[in-house]
Amino acid sequence: TSTTGSIGTALQNPNLSYADSNLPDNTDVLSVGGYVKLDGGGAITLDSQAYTQNESSSTLSIPLTVADNNNRILIVAVGGYNANPVVSSMTWNGDSFTEIATANSNANAGLWHLVAPSIGSYDVDITYSSGTSTMSGAGVYSFYNVDQSNPIGVTASYDATSQATNPSQTITPTTTGSIIVDSITHISGVGTTLVDSHTAGWSQSMNLPTHDQRKQGSQYDLTPTIGSANTMGWTTSQAAYTNWVGAEIHAVPEPNTKLLGLNDVTFNVGTTSASVTGETN
Repeated sequence: TSTTGSIGTALQNPNLSYADSNLPDNTDVLSVGGYVKLDGGGAITLDSQAYTQNESSSTLSIPLTVADNNNRILIVAVGGYNANPVVSSMTWNGDSFTEIATANSNANAGLWHLVAPSIGSYDVDITYSSGTSTMSGAGVYSFYNVDQSNPIGVTASYDATSQATNPSQTITPTTTGSIIVDSITHISGVGTTLVDSHTAGWSQSMNLPTHDQRKQGSQYDLTPTIGSANTMGWTTSQAAYTNWVGAEIHAVPEPNTKLLGLNDVTFNVGTTSASVTGETN
């Protein structure tokens, strides 16, 4: 015999009772179980973001504060003045990031991530290959409600072979609840503008003291069309070579209905009712 009902939420030691006129007047050992559906993590949400750049250094640090939210991730979008050097390492409070994608045929653009970053105020510390000084710019997003075991989905990259204005690339997310984010470096001339088509992370010039020759930017979309090509468009005022990368970030998946198992329990049976206390496995 089985029955259904609600025993509340977040119970570790539920007290169950069952009544049946056919219960025998003795003690029986029974197994009891139930099915529960747990809540998912909710939509991916932006916590904070920051950007910085330097004129000539082999390192770059971005200060940021990460709040105490569930299922956190840091996404860093980085750009470099030339194809090399590229990023060789990146850390947050001593924990290392993982590279998502890099494009570096002319300048360079890249995306990196760190799951479950430490809560609090620290720096994203970036080191470039071979300790070589370079002009660079980078920004970081702190998101939450992100899948911690499988955070990165589809990725895409583009290395321009010709100069063009308004560089636009596409990415096709495949998983419900995902967001998309990109990183771009545009080899522009003095006074060139770079304008995003989605929610702006940043669009900045990487400046030498008397030059304005690179634009680095990033944008994200919290509600892309799943299963379709989403255009990550940028508007520029001058034709130039472009390096671009994009990535899908997975949300915490909605769980399936799961079996709530209970240990074998002993019913102390009366004539018409019985009660039991059991602990969840």
